[in-house]
Amino acid sequence: MSSKKKPTVNQHIVPQAYLRRFATLTENKNYQIGVGIRKKDGRNFFATTQSVKNVGFVKNVYEFDCRKDTPNYWENYFAEVIEPFCGTELSNIISNIESSQNAAVVLSHEDKCNLSVFICHQIFRSPQALEKSIQIGQKSIERGKKEAQSILKSSFPPFLHSLLLNTLDDADFSKDEIKDIFMQSMSDVNRQEERTNALLDKIWIVYENTTQLQFITSDNPVCRKNCVTKSFSFEDNTLKDSNSLILFPLSPTILIEITPGHLLGSQPQKYDGRKFLLGQNDLSFIAGADILQILQCHRQVFMSLNMLQHLDELSKASEIND
Repeated sequence: MSSKKKPTVNQHIVPQAYLRRFATLTENKNYQIGVGIRKKDGRNFFATTQSVKNVGFVKNVYEFDCRKDTPNYWENYFAEVIEPFCGTELSNIISNIESSQNAAVVLSHEDKCNLSVFICHQIFRSPQALEKSIQIGQKSIERGKKEAQSILKSSFPPFLHSLLLNTLDDADFSKDEIKDIFMQSMSDVNRQEERTNALLDKIWIVYENTTQLQFITSDNPVCRKNCVTKSFSFEDNTLKDSNSLILFPLSPTILIEITPGHLLGSQPQKYDGRKFLLGQNDLSFIAGADILQILQCHRQVFMSLNMLQHLDELSKASEIND
């Protein structure tokens, strides 16, 4: 009998420790969360209540054929690198925000660096990003082959051209290999620094929501929107794009906005790292952030139990804003 460890089938695309911040701890120590599950029509949602451990996953999403000798490789990576941040470290950031006065600076440089790593991982672990990586990878491979063909023809005698070109044509990557390379890029320290710097170049604004209409989240919780094209597609919102902003809820009452400085007037730095309270006059902004979660989710949106009553109206509003 083989002793090889079997892969975890239900692999999470968003940390359970993060989702617990939107959940209610019951008497039997189970975290219950409000869930909106996208219907087959692709637009509408039906509401339910689930345990956090039973949501936010996709079957075998990180199990690549090229990693068959190391089952759970990427699932374990996220558990070791990302899940711990969602514990004490994120709790401390949220506690500092909640205990600070309006307009106070509540995010340190270290806070922003750590949040950047979490945000980048969350973006690139999503099924949407993995599928997009296939398209990007295949285009890069074709471009690389054309460049290699030109080099081969100019560097080797003609009698070798046919052999070398056929070998080049046969060289290819499977979709799983492309996804795995994409994930390796995400975990590469140098690339992490490059992406973190791209986020640090923008202005970080923190919102604390004091209304009954709370922030919701999803299984693709880092929402990106291009302020010029109004698009929230993956390709129109690279981290370096000077017109792209990020909205990311840390809890039902705390939202991070990472926005290009040129959208904030002549003195954008006066907003950086500061907390601003949201009240009844800001309901449209709060609802807009929630609608983005609905539009960009993979299959599920998550919210505190008392927010389920608003799911239908938010879902309908998302159709209007689509």
